[in-house]
Amino acid sequence: MDEQDKGLRATTREWRTAMIVLPAAALLTLGALAYPVLFGLAPATSDALDSGPAAQPPPPVATPTSERPDPQAGATICRTALADAENFGVLPAAAKPSGNGQPKPEGPRGRYACAADSDGVNYRIAVDLICERFDSQNCVALYSITDAKGAVLYRRQD
Repeated sequence: MDEQDKGLRATTREWRTAMIVLPAAALLTLGALAYPVLFGLAPATSDALDSGPAAQPPPPVATPTSERPDPQAGATICRTALADAENFGVLPAAAKPSGNGQPKPEGPRGRYACAADSDGVNYRIAVDLICERFDSQNCVALYSITDAKGAVLYRRQD
């Protein structure tokens, strides 16, 4: 009879432990699920996870001081755009700026297009200026790269 009492006491102790642990685990799970909803945090979506290495975070809206950058800054914008396109692996390393080497305003304010060519193939590189005043190469963010036929080789997903 002693063995039965010990077994019954052990079972009772395990049952009481389970009655404490299981509701606590349920509350923790509900809290973890409700936290993002209550505090406005968005969970990671599969689109954000599958964006790959070529994606960049979207830049803030650009508001450059003038719609047409000065010639020296313009040449730097196009050189930076070309270097970024080559670093992304979209354009061949032999690509060079074409035309006058200056960007042309296009689309929304702060977006410029530069021309480049490589082995007779022409490309258009669209970039966004993400700084108030253009003062460094970090102010240029690639937006899109198209070839002469209009085929999109790269486009940043906003």
